[in-house]
Amino acid sequence: MPSSDSSYPSNAALLFWGYDISLAGVSVTIDGEAAALAPAPFADSWATLAAVVEPAPAPGQVVVLSGDFCLGGGCEHTLSYTASAADLVAPIPDPAGSFFAVFDHGDVQSSGGDCLVDHDLTIYVHVALDEAAPGSAPGLTRASAGSVSGGSFGGRVPIPLVVSQLGGKDPTSLCFTVEALDLAGNAAPAFELCNACYYRADDAPNDGYTIIPEPEWGAMDLAPGGACAAAGETTGDTGDTGDTGSTGDSSASSVDSATDGGQDDDKGCACAVTGGEGPSSALWLLGVMLLLRRRRAALRA
Repeated sequence: MPSSDSSYPSNAALLFWGYDISLAGVSVTIDGEAAALAPAPFADSWATLAAVVEPAPAPGQVVVLSGDFCLGGGCEHTLSYTASAADLVAPIPDPAGSFFAVFDHGDVQSSGGDCLVDHDLTIYVHVALDEAAPGSAPGLTRASAGSVSGGSFGGRVPIPLVVSQLGGKDPTSLCFTVEALDLAGNAAPAFELCNACYYRADDAPNDGYTIIPEPEWGAMDLAPGGACAAAGETTGDTGDTGDTGSTGDSSASSVDSATDGGQDDDKGCACAVTGGEGPSSALWLLGVMLLLRRRRAALRA
């Protein structure tokens, strides 16, 4: 992140995903002059490795990363991008337009040799965000309620969990602390999101999904006494139009910061984080995937 021959904010962190990867054998230059890669602790929970270029490049300067990205060798590659202006503006969330929903689905159990994470239910936190300005660093969202937490690129955060994490609490009555931030280290003030809008129980087999796909929520799913129940009762919305405030479909990618193994709604083994709000980050991830697939990497585009 970003892809070669694209532009990227000069102060944004670079993210790398994969197994047995390292930046020790990677050099970086700015317009041909030697620079350095420094750790980016504000972003290290979102990928296997996170780094920033030092000194920060000026807008228009070309940054080139070149070397071996694998601990054991065999991953020589060169990537370049053009620095754009530093992103100094945090994402802007809309607490009033945000909500969370609870899906009590069939249990998911890992065999120990797959990439699944045991979970009995999934909470989907939806954070309404103002549209980012052109050239902004990729946006991130983190939601936490005690031992129940997760993070995502974009504003949709799926959080798989086991019942024991709730400590006897009703999942629909949780209060999440929500943070909207970006890969340039900008963060909006945190806000609290309490009481689920929607709840559904369905023990149908999950068919091997790493993250259970989010249902299409409707009026029949309104959580009694929840944050959206009064509005549903007032409007008499039956959900037949499909305009429920959540379609269950999102371009955001999940990053489970608690497990460092974010998954999306696809089936199968997906031990690598998926990334990015826009095409540049997706192309970067594709480039790194092509690089590391030559070795034992498991990357998602």
